[in-house]
Amino acid sequence: AACGDAKNDTITINDGQLHIIWGGQGGDIINLSGSGKENVLVWREGDQGTAGTPAVDKITGFTVGNLTDTDTTNDGDILDLRGLLSDIISEGGGNTLDDLISFTVESGKTTINIGSAADPSQAVQQIVLEGTTLTAADSSHGTYEELAHQIILITQ
Repeated sequence: AACGDAKNDTITINDGQLHIIWGGQGGDIINLSGSGKENVLVWREGDQGTAGTPAVDKITGFTVGNLTDTDTTNDGDILDLRGLLSDIISEGGGNTLDDLISFTVESGKTTINIGSAADPSQAVQQIVLEGTTLTAADSSHGTYEELAHQIILITQ
């Protein structure tokens, strides 16, 4: 496991091992370029910023797995957002995951915006996948919805 703290951390994984990574609060930079294995990146309740001032975490070397009908394993990295979405998952919260999570793709990166239950339209957490463009046209990963389900862990 690799853990950050309440500051802006830089975490580099380059030993070829599977890791569970938690950057903690603040804007973190996580480099997975030399990891060579699936990694689980974890966000916990309290890691996020506020509406209008979201926490921004940047990840390089993120690997998107290829989950197919004949392959039930995901060989890519996973974003574990259960901590950020715990109130929605446990209580329903009146919002759907589509209300809270949105993607933008531009300039060779994908930004995942995560809103709050109080105001889903305002991001409180941004996860920037540098060098990774997730698009609906990327047929090797299925549909856009299937791709999101492959990389984001949201259920308990």
